[in-house]
Amino acid sequence: MVTSIFLVVLLGYLTYLIIQPFLNAIAWAVVFSIVLYPVYAFILRYVRFKVISSAVTLLILILLILGPFTYLSFILTDEVGNFIESINQGTTGSIKDIFTNPKLMKLVSKIQSYMGVEAIDIGNIITENIKKIGMGITNSLSNWISNIARMILDFIFMLFAVFFLLKDGPGFLSRIRDYLPFAEEDKNRLISKIKDTIISTVFGGVVVAIIQGILGGIAFYFLGLKSPVLWGAAMSIMSFLPLLGTFSIWGPACGYLFIQGNYGKGIVLLLFGFLI
Repeated sequence: MVTSIFLVVLLGYLTYLIIQPFLNAIAWAVVFSIVLYPVYAFILRYVRFKVISSAVTLLILILLILGPFTYLSFILTDEVGNFIESINQGTTGSIKDIFTNPKLMKLVSKIQSYMGVEAIDIGNIITENIKKIGMGITNSLSNWISNIARMILDFIFMLFAVFFLLKDGPGFLSRIRDYLPFAEEDKNRLISKIKDTIISTVFGGVVVAIIQGILGGIAFYFLGLKSPVLWGAAMSIMSFLPLLGTFSIWGPACGYLFIQGNYGKGIVLLLFGFLI
């Protein structure tokens, strides 16, 4: 008995070591297969062949991911490059111009006097931090490029996993149900809860974040702010943060517009920020 348990544990651990590099890909495959299963079921209703239905659904997934991703990659690469170039060329001097604005300097002076704080060169502090951000972006891009082969491998593995999960998902789920030590009603409730949680997370979190990023990028573009795609992507990421969220992007942009005297654009962006 002890030997059997030891062998089961050992085999389980060895299996984990084998699939461990692909756990992220497997997790995403499970998520995509659950989200896209209604599409697969709809196609299967007319095609009648599981392999073809799964392949068509997989093609839709590839188009949904690679289409926008490829387009955004080209634009983001260009905008990030321009952003880094502007930092390296010292064009962040415009930031210093903002913080030497007489009205702002007067306000800052009053605040510092009231709080008993020594004079601080805010412009230099902001400029130095932006340069650090630029260096961080450069390093992140370098790491991303160095890991691109691994990302492609994970993506291909995920696609294969999605294909088989769509085609054989019901049978696989049925076998898992047989091993669950619960009553039939509890099994149904547990599986339904997991499914609802994944779908609500995807549509309530990821999709909303993407929509906020797209709307934010459009707003930045029409308001004449530089690098709208870059800041739109940043808004998508920051939307997952509690409390601050997208405000961490559009808030400073509003401040920038007001300081520059673009009150109309600042008000529009402020209203837009509260709406999203």
